[in-house]
Amino acid sequence: AGQLVWLPDDSGWLVAARQLYVVERKTGRLRPVTSDAAVYSAMTVSRDGTVVARRLEETSEVWRLPEGAPGEQATRWFSEQGYNHGISWLPDG
Repeated sequence: AGQLVWLPDDSGWLVAARQLYVVERKTGRLRPVTSDAAVYSAMTVSRDGTVVARRLEETSEVWRLPEGAPGEQATRWFSEQGYNHGISWLPDG
């Protein structure tokens, strides 16, 4: 679920909907504040406009473990929270 907080100068709202956005009060324009692979939530805005929000990020790694040999990291990436739920071989191996 998203979260909506008034900005202290009454210029609009700060919205947490995976990313952080500002909805401008006069125009209704939606302006992105963040644009990364993390998920933002549990935010608060101080009187001076400082934003504090929880940032969730998931790191995933794929390892090759050949029989009888030490494992080696094949790849690593960062992704949106909760979107790496499985792995399988392609038909061609």
